[in-house]
Amino acid sequence: DDKKLGAVEARFADLIWQNAPIRSGELVKLCETELQWKKPTTYTVLRRLCQRGIFSNDDGVVTARISREEFYAMQSERFVEETFSGSLPSFLAAFTRRRSLSAAEIEEIRKSGIKVWSIHGIYGGPLTGSEAELQQGVDAACARVETLAEFAPCPVVEHYLDRFNDPVYGKNFRRMVEKLYEFYSKLGFTLCIETAPYKPKQNERYPDSAEIAAFVRSFQKDDLRMTIDINHSNIHEDLTAVCDNCNGLIHNIHVSDNMGEWEDHMPPGTGVIDLKRTFADLRRNGYTGPCNLEFRFSDFPALPTVENLRKVREYVEQLLWER
Repeated sequence: DDKKLGAVEARFADLIWQNAPIRSGELVKLCETELQWKKPTTYTVLRRLCQRGIFSNDDGVVTARISREEFYAMQSERFVEETFSGSLPSFLAAFTRRRSLSAAEIEEIRKSGIKVWSIHGIYGGPLTGSEAELQQGVDAACARVETLAEFAPCPVVEHYLDRFNDPVYGKNFRRMVEKLYEFYSKLGFTLCIETAPYKPKQNERYPDSAEIAAFVRSFQKDDLRMTIDINHSNIHEDLTAVCDNCNGLIHNIHVSDNMGEWEDHMPPGTGVIDLKRTFADLRRNGYTGPCNLEFRFSDFPALPTVENLRKVREYVEQLLWER
C-alpha cells in the first residue's frame, strides 16, 4: 500500500516531518540516536518512502512532499471510505456509540470555535423485542446524548424507523420517541424526526413525508420537529411537496445530492437535485437555516480541506439565502 505506514516507518516519518528540510547525513545521525538504526537502514527506508511519494531526497536534502496533517487526513478519509462507505456521519455515530465524548474533548470543540448545529442520535435497540430491550436501547441513546448536553439547544436528529408492515414496529417506535423526547427535552434539545430514505430492498414500506409530518404533529410539542433530508426525500417524492407537507415543522435540513436512484450523498450541485428550487420551497415554508452538509468525501474533487468545505458552504448559503 503506497500510502500506509507501518509502526517503524511512522516513527521514521515523524522524525522527517519534525525536522524537514534536513540533510540526509543529518537524518542518518538522527536515526542512529532516536531509532538505533545504521546508515544503510536509514537510506533503505527513506528510499522506500520517497518511492511512495511521501518524501523526496534531492541533492542530499530530504523534504516532505505531503505534510503530516495531509497524510493522516488521507488515511482518515480512506478509513471512513472503506469502513463506513465514505459517510462521515456514520463514522461519528459509530464512534460516539462506542465511546462518549470526554469533558476534555467537548472543551476542545468549544475552544476551537466550532458551532454544533445538530447532533445525529442513532437509536440502536430493537423495535420488536421486549420492553426491557426497548428500554435498553433508549437508555443507550440517552446516555450518549447526555454527554453532549453542553451543546444544547440544538436539534437531535433521529431516523423514522416505522418502515415495516407489522404494526408492532409503529407502536414501539412511538413509545421509543416518547421516551427519547422526554429525556432530550429536559436537556434543552429539540428532537427532530428525519425524513426516510427509499430502500425497497431493505424496508417493507416507504413512509412518505406526509406520514412522518402527521406523526410529529400528533405529539403537539413545540420542541419535537422534523429534519428534511434532501438526499433521502427526492428519490421517491417531489421535494416541493415534501417541503409543503412539513410546513411549520422544519427545524433542520441535511443537504447533499444524488443521481435520483439512491442516497448517494454526493456534494451539493454534482447530482440531479434542483437545489435552487428546493431552497426556494424551504424559504416559502419559513425555513432559512442552518444547513447540515452531509456528503461523502470520496465524491469530493480534492482533499476535504477547510478551504474546499468553505466553498461548498458558500455555494449552499448562496442558494438558501439567494445571495
